Amino acid sequence: MENELEGLERWGAHPSEAIARLLGDQTLYRQLVREFCENNDVDLLHFRLEQKDYEKAFQIAHNMKGAAASLSLTPLTRALGKLVEDLRPWYEGETDDGTAKPERPAGMTEEAFKAQASDQILYHLHQVDRMWTEYCHFVV
Repeated sequence: MENELEGLERWGAHPSEAIARLLGDQTLYRQLVREFCENNDVDLLHFRLEQKDYEKAFQIAHNMKGAAASLSLTPLTRALGKLVEDLRPWYEGETDDGTAKPERPAGMTEEAFKAQASDQILYHLHQVDRMWTEYCHFVV
């Protein structure tokens, strides 16, 4: 486990913070980081985006961001945060933090707004994929 912790720290995570929240239980932390890596949320996120189901994709990315933050996986949390904000305009439910959805800028057509957002979504999804791959490298 120590090598995994050191690798995660070099990557930019803060496992000692998460372990402290788990009352010092390194075994539980190890189990949680492995389970998080082994789940299929990234694949499901890709599927929802391919289906242009942005509302579900927002929910998945938002949940993943929360889990990554709980595990102090800072680089992944940041990448997911950017993706969540890209997807927020298509989310019709209420956000946990009460943040208002951004509106289309005045003078911008709906098509242009969607095209710009789509480019950003793909860019930030690529960042999430990269961070996910790096993270899973340390724990599997």
